[in-house]
Amino acid sequence: MVTPVVYKNINKIVIVSHTHWDREWYQPFQEYRLRLLKTIDKLLRILQKDLEFKYFLLDGQIAPLEDYLALRSENREVLFEMIRKGRIGAGPWYTQPDEWLSYPESLLRNLLMGENICDKLHLPILKVGYVPDSFGHTAQLPQILNGFDIDSFLFMRGLGDEGEDLGAEFLWSAPDGSRVIAIHLLTTYSNGVFFGSLVGHPDTLYYGDVYPKTVRIWKSGNLETVVHFGVYEKELKVTIDKAEKQIDWLLEQTASKIRSSTLLVLNGADHAPPQESLSMIVKELREHFKDKEVTHGKLEDYLSEVRKIIDTLPVYKGELRGAKYEPMLPNTISTRIPQVKYPSYIAQTMVPYYVEPLATISWLLGEPYPHDILDYIWKLILQNLAHDSICGCGVDEVHSDMSTRFKHVIEISKNLVYEKLDFIAKHINTSELGEAECYLVVFNPLSWRVDSPVELHSELPTGRYAIVDDEGKELPVTLEGTYTKEIFMKKNIAKLLFVAKNIPPLGWRTHRLKYLGSDLEEPIIEPSNAIENEFFNVWADPSDGGSLKILDKSTDLTLEGFGELVDEGDAGDEYTFCPPNEQKIYTSRRVPARIHVRKTNTYSCLEIDFAMNVPKCLEDGKRSEELVELSVQEKVYLYTGIPRIDVNLLIENKALNHRLHVVFPTNLKVTHSTADSHYHVVKRAVAPPLQAVDGGKALQWITQ
Repeated sequence: MVTPVVYKNINKIVIVSHTHWDREWYQPFQEYRLRLLKTIDKLLRILQKDLEFKYFLLDGQIAPLEDYLALRSENREVLFEMIRKGRIGAGPWYTQPDEWLSYPESLLRNLLMGENICDKLHLPILKVGYVPDSFGHTAQLPQILNGFDIDSFLFMRGLGDEGEDLGAEFLWSAPDGSRVIAIHLLTTYSNGVFFGSLVGHPDTLYYGDVYPKTVRIWKSGNLETVVHFGVYEKELKVTIDKAEKQIDWLLEQTASKIRSSTLLVLNGADHAPPQESLSMIVKELREHFKDKEVTHGKLEDYLSEVRKIIDTLPVYKGELRGAKYEPMLPNTISTRIPQVKYPSYIAQTMVPYYVEPLATISWLLGEPYPHDILDYIWKLILQNLAHDSICGCGVDEVHSDMSTRFKHVIEISKNLVYEKLDFIAKHINTSELGEAECYLVVFNPLSWRVDSPVELHSELPTGRYAIVDDEGKELPVTLEGTYTKEIFMKKNIAKLLFVAKNIPPLGWRTHRLKYLGSDLEEPIIEPSNAIENEFFNVWADPSDGGSLKILDKSTDLTLEGFGELVDEGDAGDEYTFCPPNEQKIYTSRRVPARIHVRKTNTYSCLEIDFAMNVPKCLEDGKRSEELVELSVQEKVYLYTGIPRIDVNLLIENKALNHRLHVVFPTNLKVTHSTADSHYHVVKRAVAPPLQAVDGGKALQWITQ
């Protein structure tokens, strides 16, 4: 462990001007873009007339350039000239991502997209790992950054108690040993915002009397409310005295944690325009702090000072998920699930694991590769993965826009998947497979062989079917039902289900569909509460909300209480879960359930129905006495030959201000858990609560 020490006096101050640009957050994208126009318009005016205004950082991302030039194309050349001269820093990211909600490939594509755009425009790209406000950082980020020739990392959130020993500068190591110089922005990325207008923590800018005074509210007629920010037209009043006192405050807060003898002052904040008076302030600061070198420069200037002492820096290895200095906001991972998180999963899975592999295989077979289409849908995905977007912590209009972007990604992707599969299928010789109603190609996007249930939706006559694989083995088929789809005319679609066997990694097998006759094979409905296959026995308890008891036949291990629902009040906001006063927790224990078994030739299914009563809402900070009914429909599937239990849960929610959990007790006594992360399996400590108290508020458990 490194012993904390008071480091030598600061002898250099590097001031870096910037803006932190959330594309959308407490205002929707288009309203923010109007503010972006004012920000960059003002920046270009300053840079052209004030040669002492050395540099402006465009928040480590490229997207603001595209957003600006879409409406200010006439300023393209002067903007690019300033970037090429090194007076504006752009990239390396396309958008500032949330790392946890960016799947591994998406995190790489974010940096790759930034690099490719700069290459096409012949623009230099910032080679600094600037991630000022993401809600924690994955352990593999140093290796990912190194892969793009980036060996530095500046961040605000994520440091825990280890920060007291590490100080403001340290080396952060990935699991493979890759390292970056890590700079903890202890006093935030806004510690020099509107330099000379305030003294102390930059939060006073927003919650004191500085920034709010520039805001005006306007509404007329049928128009929606307009929020106008006057700071883009008129700068805040500044004095050199306040600028000097702010430097003194920063030294007081950070000097004991700085090894490099260099203080980094970040002259900017969320959506802040450049400060025209800065050159004057820097000049005056040089006169006041004559024992220190005061420069207006770049992040690279500051990092060059830290590199001089790189051999003395302590090393930290692992995730950055601590919250000693800034909140981590982990509850945002589960906000707006149906609106944002679920379509994000579909998009981030469909594009890299279906569309791109199939497009590559089709290209190998002679079809052109859809570069421009893929660039377009990746941009839509990455725009949605910006940290204040994908976290679901913006205003409703933001997430409505995001839903549309994801919808566009999915609409394009599903058609590309079909077209590529169709192209590949036409190259498959089926002449030796025999006659069939139709031929089916089952594609496996994974890197291992799989047995998996497959749904087929096609215009087929109602009746019994069988599937024959390319080895001549007959596989049972279940007709799940039919429905009508009308495109110019009504088409009757049959939904068939079968279990495909031994599909090779990143490959396919061809099957043929045999029509066996118009007579239907009806499923067997049994008044039972148990199902089994070769791997598991599963029982549902009709007196306990259908909770599951599971026997793993391979180990003789029995688990009980799976699938219990736990409902608790939530008085929090879009960032944070917060229990209400006198929390009452309701569970599905002892709730009577109706259970029967549905059996087909491909699966057995427990169908469980029950109604659970929970408080209707919050009233005066407490859960209401009035209850409403949550109807629950649960289906538990066991497929023949597959060592997996599938659970489908449908809940009709009629309550407000609550959080619903599904509980799967393993009865394991462990100190750590392991979890999938970005190209890494991470080990995390387990710290369950030891008493029924949360934040000093009593909890009351209620079973029905």
